[in-house]
Amino acid sequence: MKALSEARALSSEDSLRGLVEQALQQRSVRPFPPELEAQFRARRGPVRRARLARTLKLATPLVMLALGLDWVNGPGLLRYAIPMRIAVAASCTAASLILPRLRRQWLETLVYAIPILAMMLCTEALGELGSARVADRYMMAAVIVVAALIVTQPLPFRSAIWLGGAATLLFPLVLWLIPGPISLSANLDMPAFNAGVMAVAILMAHRAELSRRLGFLSALRNELTTRDLNALNAELLRLSSTDTLTGLANRRQFEAELQRHWADRRRAPLAVALVDVDHFKSFNDSAGHAAGDACLCRVAEAIAGAMRQGLDQAARFGGEEFTVLLPGVTEDELATLGERLRRAVLDLALPHPGQMHCPVTISIGLSWRSAGSRAGSPDTLLREADRALYVAKNTGRNRVVLAERPRLAATG
Repeated sequence: MKALSEARALSSEDSLRGLVEQALQQRSVRPFPPELEAQFRARRGPVRRARLARTLKLATPLVMLALGLDWVNGPGLLRYAIPMRIAVAASCTAASLILPRLRRQWLETLVYAIPILAMMLCTEALGELGSARVADRYMMAAVIVVAALIVTQPLPFRSAIWLGGAATLLFPLVLWLIPGPISLSANLDMPAFNAGVMAVAILMAHRAELSRRLGFLSALRNELTTRDLNALNAELLRLSSTDTLTGLANRRQFEAELQRHWADRRRAPLAVALVDVDHFKSFNDSAGHAAGDACLCRVAEAIAGAMRQGLDQAARFGGEEFTVLLPGVTEDELATLGERLRRAVLDLALPHPGQMHCPVTISIGLSWRSAGSRAGSPDTLLREADRALYVAKNTGRNRVVLAERPRLAATG
């Protein structure tokens, strides 16, 4: 199941990588394929909504401060300006509170556009209701505010088109509905100017959206590349520390772990088991190396299954020899753990072609150091285990022998 899950993950990543490369070549603001578009929106959406909300929060006090300019341009204008500015400010505040909670893009665009368009219509209307000397300034301000809020905000391109198009259509409506210094029939250049500015703003929004999408694709490609490199490094590390035949740690990894546990032996006792498959040369000679390799794999599985999970660490030491690190084991537990390893292999009941009517067995040499012991070194611990293994091999095999103890700790 784990291998199947990993295979599916790799297939998914390969598919995603292909989509990224294809989208980079297209260089378009059109939506990505669904899987890629979902990731883009998931990453960009919250950031975009937060920024739009901050912009509207900032716009609220600025709208109210504009009352000062309304008063300067004509004190009589305030009676229109105050309720209109308050309504626009209220819409900005309400939209800034609603935006972060939205998830649908069209609804997000609508909530953002309403206060922006209200700001434009309010400014236009005040220009028509004020004096002729400032009317054109209000019209210019109305156009520039909307264009600026299209260009400077991370709006999706479709949203920019929608907002710019709505502003283009609504702008002449005010000039037509409200009689004032600037009439629609006599000032068609003003709606034309507004349409031109909106077109430029939409073009700039297109470039900004393209840049955001390409930036997302580049970042995602870099992430996938980094993930590949990390996976490759992890695999190289695994191969450098793993025996390719049995899947156990190799000798190099065992020696590194032994050094680490030896340095920590002041806090916990440490033991080493040196394991040798009995009569393995005759097994190979009788059954061949392929059968011998299969035998070693079964023995490795049995040893791994008999260990204390999460504590002991097994490794292939070389040829038919294995080692097991036994950290934290007490001296009283040592023989029992060694016997468990021996019995696990014996219970496999693997036929030994070179030893008639006998299964495959192992001999084990054990050495131990108490917590806080300063005697010897990691090599000393291994040599003691090797001497104990020698005794086990020369006293009948299929048994466990403790180092520095002439008697047998367990016999087959």
